Amino acid sequence: MAVVRFLPRLRTLYWVPYYLNRRSMAVNVRLLGLLLLGCAACAVVGTICAHANGEDPQEVRFSRLGARYGIRQYVPNTWGVVAADVVNPRDEPAEVLAAFGHSRSPGKQYARRIWTPPHSWRRTWVPIRVPDIPSGEDRVEFISYLFDRSTGSDVVMRREGEGLRHTIWLSAHHEKPVVAVISAARAEEEPQGGDYADEAIIALQKARGFEQKLATIHDRYLPVMPEALDGLDQLVLCNSRFAKDVAALSAIRGWLSDGGRLWIMLDLVDFDGVERLLGQAFSCEMVDRVELNEVHIHPVSPALNTEYAPSVQYEEPVDFVRVVVSDADVTHTVNGWPAAFVRNFGRGQVVFTTVGAKAWIKRPGGDAARWDSGGSTDFVPIGQLEDLPIILGRRRMTLDPEDVVPHLQEQIGYRIVSRTRVFAILAAFCGGLLVVGLVLARSHRLEHIGWVGPLSALATAAPLIWFGVRSQQTVPPTAGQLQIVEVADMADRVTATGVVALYRPKSTTASPGAREGGVLMPDAAAVQSATRRMVWMDMDQWHWENIRLSAGVQIAQFQRSATLPAPVEAIGTFTTNGFEGRITGPLESPSDAVIAIPGQPRLAAEIERGVVKAGSENLLAAEHYIVGGLLTDEQRRRQSTYRRVLRKASNEGDLIVRPTLFAWTAPVDMRFELPEDMRQVGAALWAIPLRIKPPESGAQVVIPSPFVRFRATKGPNGEGVSALYDYRTGEWIVSKLDSRTWLRFQVPREMHTVALERARLTLDITAPSRTLRIVGSANGQDKTVFTKANPIGQIPVDITDPSLLEADETGGFLLGVFVTGPKGAPRNARTTSWKINSLQLEVAGRAL
Repeated sequence: MAVVRFLPRLRTLYWVPYYLNRRSMAVNVRLLGLLLLGCAACAVVGTICAHANGEDPQEVRFSRLGARYGIRQYVPNTWGVVAADVVNPRDEPAEVLAAFGHSRSPGKQYARRIWTPPHSWRRTWVPIRVPDIPSGEDRVEFISYLFDRSTGSDVVMRREGEGLRHTIWLSAHHEKPVVAVISAARAEEEPQGGDYADEAIIALQKARGFEQKLATIHDRYLPVMPEALDGLDQLVLCNSRFAKDVAALSAIRGWLSDGGRLWIMLDLVDFDGVERLLGQAFSCEMVDRVELNEVHIHPVSPALNTEYAPSVQYEEPVDFVRVVVSDADVTHTVNGWPAAFVRNFGRGQVVFTTVGAKAWIKRPGGDAARWDSGGSTDFVPIGQLEDLPIILGRRRMTLDPEDVVPHLQEQIGYRIVSRTRVFAILAAFCGGLLVVGLVLARSHRLEHIGWVGPLSALATAAPLIWFGVRSQQTVPPTAGQLQIVEVADMADRVTATGVVALYRPKSTTASPGAREGGVLMPDAAAVQSATRRMVWMDMDQWHWENIRLSAGVQIAQFQRSATLPAPVEAIGTFTTNGFEGRITGPLESPSDAVIAIPGQPRLAAEIERGVVKAGSENLLAAEHYIVGGLLTDEQRRRQSTYRRVLRKASNEGDLIVRPTLFAWTAPVDMRFELPEDMRQVGAALWAIPLRIKPPESGAQVVIPSPFVRFRATKGPNGEGVSALYDYRTGEWIVSKLDSRTWLRFQVPREMHTVALERARLTLDITAPSRTLRIVGSANGQDKTVFTKANPIGQIPVDITDPSLLEADETGGFLLGVFVTGPKGAPRNARTTSWKINSLQLEVAGRAL
């Protein structure tokens, strides 16, 4: 029986066959038999020693508690996952609790309830939140415990001679971005060309100036929780192992929708697996697979100041997958076929490459050393690879509670006593006490101030107490939520981020939790408990223990990824009235909608019975987000939230990465377990990717100015790029010099079939003592369209010559904005500052 009880110790023998040589199987089988006999003997000896030392062999114990798991790198202020192995030699099931707390804040613990069958060994995973760690520390210390809950209370489990708690050290990772690959389950399953994939990743890290470090996910079981990938910025798929694990597909999908970056090498992975991962967002069909001895990767839109590699010949052919792509931005081609294309997925982004990784790197030429002793690769990326948006930081949505708490407090209706009222009462107290003191002093009875003062203080405290109690009792217990719900492109996946404000007139205990995933983190200032514990029961189920909320309004932040019963989509096209389309999916009564485009002004959208309309007349002024002069209280709160959230999102580029429709609805059920007796209020701000369809043949269209994006570029005759305009923020800078700024205007990709016939350029400029010229380019010749001296204010310029609006194959055309001083003017006249405050272009034409 002793041997049977210790059979779980023999689990390491599972890995022995992987190291056996197939050519000498007979010898290895004999070796395996000897190993089994040796381990059995060790088990018997261990049992005898355990009895001799007083250790109960029937005791439930752990073999590992806090082992690294997942990406095995723990990033400050993100989630990570550790592994726990529990052995149950008993004849009945056991239920234990594995808990982990940071050594500097042991009062906050993260735990997992582990049920283990009789005579078994079980491995499971516990999500932990990594705290903020000083940059000089490369390790983070956690304290771990194992509790027996079979008696209904927490009993610390330990072996003879061990302490009550155990210390584990995890690797802290401060350098960004964090990049990882999923290794193949077996070496023979690694696809040919996988080595070059690692070389390409490390070469690009080196070129971008990042740490040359690559995390490898090589556990037997892939991460099944999005929390295991939370610290990861870039994941590279260069084999098909991910496609065989349904739970891992869900975890990767949730991480990607929440802002992760994914690089999929289609020449090395299974197309069916990618389709299972991305669903309808993978709009790509494989034609065939070929091998190329000569490769030239051609950039579709060459970047400025980038040196591109020429055609290269290879002795060993390079794999190339020829595909047909739709609803994606093709950035590079090989022989006219897509070599790289980009697709957004929620807040995240996917980069696909179809040609082998060998073609994206090269050995350094010239005087560069072949091997850099300080690096991990002797390759460098070609310019085409550096163009791709990979090995970059993750797009994280950081919602500051201070931006939304005023919105929730007004909805709850809770008010503290106003400062004016408190100041008036205290001023009356001080003034009255001063007057009484003067009267008593004149009547030579100042000794009475000893009882007059305390009595006056009590009289002053009474109304303050009354006002405070009244302000608490007039509002019932309320839970208010403000949610930002981001929808993934062409998918039924959403990611919700937000704040919950819980109001109670009295301090009370609570046990918030989740039934279907997500994370809810109460603010530390709101919790009175000395030790609070977040206990996970399953991948999507958890609750807080030992939580006691203070009286008043307390704040908790949440995040959740979920699947909708049907996709939410906003699809439309352009007509003579601007943009017209429809919203489909489970979205109830959207209102106060705004269309936001990176670096462009906002456009108000009218939604009625699912129909969306947005014309040029709906263009919003700066810092305005809702149409109308007289706003309701709720609209005023929404505009304030728009102003805070969208301004920060535009500056950081983490929420508005493509045309997006924002709309308000009632709050969505996040499936969190909140106290049932609380009144529910709040609102949800949806962020829905805007899908534009090509217009019907022959249709007349008007494209409002926010949809026509532009950036500074080289002139038709090779003039340099002006630095006056930043296309990422849409801001112009002040200048004192003459300027010749060429702008490249770009219509949406779906409008490339539209022949532009006219345009209206609208400038808001302040340039006294100067001359403004608007110049077009046709057939290599410059043509002046408009001239004005001393331009000040808003100036409309109509362009009716179609030759000046003729777009190239990518839908772009050039216009020049020249600002010069008058000839012969005094020198000091040219030193006055001038600035373009805003510039917009509306175009119209006919679909071919």
